[in-house]
Amino acid sequence: MDGHTGHMTLAGGREVEVFTNHRCSVCGKDMHDEVMCRRIGGNICQGHCMDRGDGKKCAFYIDFTQNCMFTSMKRNRKDRQMTAGPSHRST
Repeated sequence: MDGHTGHMTLAGGREVEVFTNHRCSVCGKDMHDEVMCRRIGGNICQGHCMDRGDGKKCAFYIDFTQNCMFTSMKRNRKDRQMTAGPSHRST
């Protein structure tokens, strides 16, 4: 993972990953508008979130917060599977 340094604890107690790379992990250019992309594993240009190369935005990118939701969406999916438990029908 390019630029990964560990975790940082936010004021609410939630831990988030911290990336320190100053060049985009996708195109290698200096970044002006950057997003911490957990799917890629580093900071990337915001433009890569808005256009994946096929004219569509990344499904994990939330426009109004300018945030990547990759790990939290993945974690929520896992939590739902764990709380749902096995689906046994009584016959």
